[in-house]
Parts: sequence; C-alpha cells; structure tokens
Amino acid sequence: MMNSKGQKLQTVAIWVGILAALCILLIPENAVAQISVSKRSVSSSVGGKTTIKFNDWQKAYKIEFEGDFELSDDDKDITSVSRGGYFEISRAAFGSKRRVIIESDGRGNLTKEYYVGRERIDYEPEGREWLADVLPDIVRSTTIGAESRVNRFYRKGGANAVMGEVEELDGDYLKSHYIKLLLDKDDLSTTELVTIIEGAADEVNSDHYLAELLKRNERQFFANSATSKAYIEASEEINSDHYRAQVLKRVLTRADLEGDMLSDVLKSAEEINSDHYLTEVLREALDERDMSDELISRLISTARSISSDHYQTELFRDALEHDQISDNSYWEILDAAGDISSDHYKTELFKELLERDLDDRTLSKMIDQIEDDVSSDHYSNVLLVKIISDQELGDESKESFKLAVREMSSDHYSSQVIIQAAREADLDDELVKSLLQSAEDIGSDHYLSQTLVALADYINESDSDELRDLYRSIARDISSDTYYGRAMKALY
Repeated sequence: MMNSKGQKLQTVAIWVGILAALCILLIPENAVAQISVSKRSVSSSVGGKTTIKFNDWQKAYKIEFEGDFELSDDDKDITSVSRGGYFEISRAAFGSKRRVIIESDGRGNLTKEYYVGRERIDYEPEGREWLADVLPDIVRSTTIGAESRVNRFYRKGGANAVMGEVEELDGDYLKSHYIKLLLDKDDLSTTELVTIIEGAADEVNSDHYLAELLKRNERQFFANSATSKAYIEASEEINSDHYRAQVLKRVLTRADLEGDMLSDVLKSAEEINSDHYLTEVLREALDERDMSDELISRLISTARSISSDHYQTELFRDALEHDQISDNSYWEILDAAGDISSDHYKTELFKELLERDLDDRTLSKMIDQIEDDVSSDHYSNVLLVKIISDQELGDESKESFKLAVREMSSDHYSSQVIIQAAREADLDDELVKSLLQSAEDIGSDHYLSQTLVALADYINESDSDELRDLYRSIARDISSDTYYGRAMKALY
C-alpha cells in the first residue's frame, strides 16, 4: 500500500504532466520550429526570435537574433541589423563566459556591447576582436548569413567560389543548404552546373541530402547531355539502395533521356544490392523507355545479379512484354534463367517464353535446361507438354525432347508427355520415332501400353516399316499378356 509521501509525489508528477501539456497547447502550432543546423548545433524559433545553440567539446555558443542582419565580407563583423532587431552571441568555455549584443535603433544605427561574465567591457578593441575570432566559426557551422554569403562568393568567383566555401562548412545539412541556395541562381552555365553536381557528390556524404539535391534540381541538371551525365555519375556516390533507386527512377521518367544516358543509369543500378530496389529501377526502365536490343541485353545482364527467384522471374516476364524484345533477347533470358533455382519460377518464366515463336536453337536450349535443371517431373511434364503443343520442333529440338522425356523418372509423367504429343503435335515419322525411343524407358506395363496405343494411329497411317518394327520391339518388353494384347491389337 502506498504511504502518504508516495501519494504526494504521485500527485506532483500528475500536475507537472498536466501543466506541461497545457504549455504545449497554449503555444501556436507554427510558433516553434526545430531544425538540425549542423552536427553540432540546434536552432529553434519562437515568433520572430531565433535561438541557436552550438556545442562541441571545447566551447558552447548561444546565438539569439531578431530581424535581418548582414555580415562583413570577411565574416568577422555584423555590419547591419534591420530596424528594431538585434543580434546576441555568447560563448562559455572552461568556466568563462563572453557575450556581444548588437542592436539597431530607430534610425538604423548600431550599438554594440561586450560582456565578460557579468561585467560590461568597452567594445573596442577587445569585444570587436573577440567577435572577429568566433564569428567565422559560427557562420561555417550554422545557416546564419547563408544567403548573403552565397551571394557574396558568387559575385566574386561564381559557382567555383561558392563550392570552395562549401568544402569548409560543417556538416551535410549545411553543405546541402548552401548548394540549394546556389542552385536558385537563374544564370548558372553548363560548366557551373557540372561543377555543382560534382562538388555535391564529393562533399555531401549523407545519402538523404545528396538524393534530395539531385531530385530537387533535376530540371536544371537535365538541361543538356553534360549535366545529365554528371547527374547520373553523382547517383553512383549514393550508397543507400533506397535513395539511389529513388533518384534513378526519377531519371527514367524523363522524356529527354538519351540512349547513352540510359546505359549509364543501368550501370549505376548495378551497384544496388537490394533485389527489391534493383527490380523497381529495372522495371521503371522497361515501363518508361524505348530500348534498343543492346540496352535490353544490358538490362538482362544487370538483372542476373538479383538473387530472388521471384523478383528475377517477374522482371524477365516484364522484359518479354517489351515491344523491342528480339530473338537474341529470348536466348539471353533463357540463359539467365539458369540462375533460377526454383522449379516453380523457372516453369512460370518458360511458359511465358513459350507464348512466343522460338527458333529451333532456342527451343533446344530450353529443353536441355528442363532436363538438367528442373528436378520435378511434374513441372517437366507441364513444360514438355506445352512445348509439344505450342511449338514446332526442329531436328535439334526433337533430339533434346527425346532425351528430356527419357530422363524423367516417373513413368506416369513420361507417358503423359508422349500421349499429349501423339494427340496434339504435328507428327512426322522422325518425331514419332523419337517418341517411341523415349517410351523404351517406361517400366510400367500399364503406362507403356497406353503410350504405344496413343502412337498406333499415326503408325497405322504411315508406310514406314521401321516405325512398325520399332513399335513391336518395344511392345515385347510388356510382361503382362493383357497389356501386351492391348498394344498389339491397336496396331494393324
């Protein structure tokens, strides 16, 4: 049971929570903003006043200001503050605190005060020297004066000067903030844009901020081939699969993307490790672009790095729907299918391929893969039946087909394939001979007799004594008089 002291503490805690909630509710929704300014500082704004707290292991700064202000060209002084505004900076280091307050009167004149601890000291020269010492560090670690500084550097030396200053800034947020301000310039040349893109890729380590820069300014960056190439190369500096995929997908939606650039996009995509994100990018390429046979070949090659049978199969099926797909691409997809370990997914892909007219070389390769890589007789049966139903076998594929049927371990499935062929295939003497030879390995009297009976109609119509002799020779392997009689009765 709680004692009186515990009850009092609980009551106090409840009231503290209530008061905190009321304080939050009483502040206007947009009155407080909290943003990360650099890796060492935090900024908050309430109304018109902004407060920045800046810390590292040696010193702690606090900056407060209201209104607009301007820095001197060397970043060592505040040269103006808007009417009614002020700028205050203080630093605590090793137990010592110093502070400068700069205010603007009604006529725009500045008053500057300097404090050491609580004691006010003459601003000249010590206060001015102290401010000149700390202010450059502040402006390179926060967004204070960022816009005016970008404008100043740009006036002096263009984009090169601004990007040179970016190298000196503290943190990816701050670097990207300066680059965004630079990119707001309307008169940037192609050379300057390339400089900015390359500089951003070198200086902004955060995948998030670099991706945001590239996506935010893609209209400028795709103004011509030089900037487009630099943009795609910059994407290669993004290590995150998520962010790189975001950037590349945005690139692929652009109507002005040329063939060489698309090849560069696929090259950048090769470094994406995630099957999910890589598939997204390659699908976007298939959906959005007119692709040459060479580019489809490059895409198929890139897709081979996908380890997931599911994603790889779905992507290859999408590729088969592409308008520019060619016989050469069929072969390459078939070759890539050797990487798919799942009988189910391999079967789904082969079924999609078999909806096309395949040449004999490609068809023979598929049948060989079914024999070598599909371990399930069920799936082998599904595919071989579809092949015999939908495709016209040539000399090479007939031989492969015969071997594939003979390699099936199930008498049931072997007989099904041959019976289906007898019913649906465009039979000739050579194919029937292959089917009979395939039947030789069926051990079951029941299934063997069924198979021979299915082929008997063609042989009866044929003038080939060779086929009749082969039929009788195989029938003699049936040990059951009943089943043997059925087989021989079908032949007349």
